[in-house]
Parts: sequence; structure tokens; C-alpha cells
Amino acid sequence: DRVHAVAEVAVLGCISGRISAKEIRLRTIFIRSTGLSLLAILALAPVLFPAKIFDKAAKKQLTGYLEEICQWILAREQAARDGQIQSTANTPLSCQGNLARVMLAGGELTKDGAKYLEEGLRWCDAFAERQQRVVTSLGNEGGCWFTGAPGDVDLSENSMAAVALARGFVYSDGNRKKTYRQALVRYAAFLLEGARAGNGVQATITSWQLQGEDGGAFGSGIQKGVPLQKPSSASTATGIAFLVQMSALSRDQNHRSAAL
Repeated sequence: DRVHAVAEVAVLGCISGRISAKEIRLRTIFIRSTGLSLLAILALAPVLFPAKIFDKAAKKQLTGYLEEICQWILAREQAARDGQIQSTANTPLSCQGNLARVMLAGGELTKDGAKYLEEGLRWCDAFAERQQRVVTSLGNEGGCWFTGAPGDVDLSENSMAAVALARGFVYSDGNRKKTYRQALVRYAAFLLEGARAGNGVQATITSWQLQGEDGGAFGSGIQKGVPLQKPSSASTATGIAFLVQMSALSRDQNHRSAAL
């Protein structure tokens, strides 16, 4: 987990510094695009990287970057509350998920991380609360997040939110932990068991993970009630990252097999 967090800070460190409203917008876009391209690698970081990837000096520098980025995120949220920029709640789930994960890392790796941790968990609370319930093709309870028009589902965006929620689960306790677990299990069911036709969905989806020539890849999601099951690189990268985390949290062999 620490390797994951520090590796992400190494990528995001280049955006630290003095911040204007315009820079806040540009850096938000940067976080979203950078996070997607590295997500699958970071999810497997404990396997791919040795335990000690940075020396003490590098860790100190990266922790400094992390502190600055966390402060920037808090400043951004205050600017949104003051009406200077749009609220994070109105940005894509991928952006919100990446910001939440950075705050959770700040909560673990910085000296005064309590306020960062609580801000990251606040985002996770919102993810869990906003999840929409569905019935999977097997009749189980599933869950997803609508993106864009009501009923539309972008799987890459959904999985980014779920990855952040899975990280938040590690730091949560009590009823909060229970709520997170239930939301994560519902999303895993939706990802692997699809959804029944109805409530705007025009056809039953048995699973978002494809078989045959494109076996292992994930489809794109739902648009105007139509399931889009052509393979998507973004959905596949984020979906696998989520399932890797779920396999560690739940010890469910189905999650592990799907990730592999």
C-alpha cells in the first residue's frame, strides 16, 4: 500500500506549486488523465516493484510533494465552496476518485494527515451514498453510478470511483466500513454479473467482462439504455484495478480469477 501511494505521488508531484483558479482547472484535468494511464500498473505495484523502491531522501521529497498536493486539494474545495470554481461533485468520477486516493495517501504518509484522511473518506462517503441499485442477470443486488444522462453508465468512470472506495475501506471502521463493503460488493456483482433488462436498460447484460477473442476485456457501459459491449481499454484497465483490490479485500476467488 505504501509503495502504491508513493508511486502515485511521484507522478502527481510535478503539479505542486502556487495555484491560480485557472491552474486548478488544468491540474484537475491532468490528474484525471494521468491516473487512468497508470492505474493498472499501480494496482499491481506490490508485485511489480521491490519493497524499497526509494531511498530516504527521495521519500522525504515525495512526501513533501504529497503534502503540497493535499493542501492544494483542500484549497480547491474551499474555492468551490466560495463559488470561485465548480464543485468537485460536478466533475467526472475519475477525477473525484483520483483526488480521494491522494488524500487517503496523505492521511497515511504525512505527519499531520488526519485532516487529509477525513477529506478522502468524505469523498468515499459520497460514492457509497450516490450508488444506484440494480438487479444483476443472476438476480443479485448490484450497484453502479450514473454518469451524464440519467441511466447512462461509463464503466471506466465507475471503476475509478470503486477503486477509491476500496482504498477508503482500508482506513474506515464501524458502520462506515460496513457501508463501504456493501457498496463494493454490489459494484463487483454489477461488473461480473451485468444487469437485467428493465428500468431503462434495453437488454440483459450477463457480464461486462467479455469472452472469446476479446476475453478478459470489459465493455464500455450503457448509453441511452443500450449496453455497449465492445472492448474498452479504459474500462479494462480500471476494472482490473478494482478487481485486484477486491480480491485482496474479499478473498473471493471469482474476483481474483476475473482480474487475472
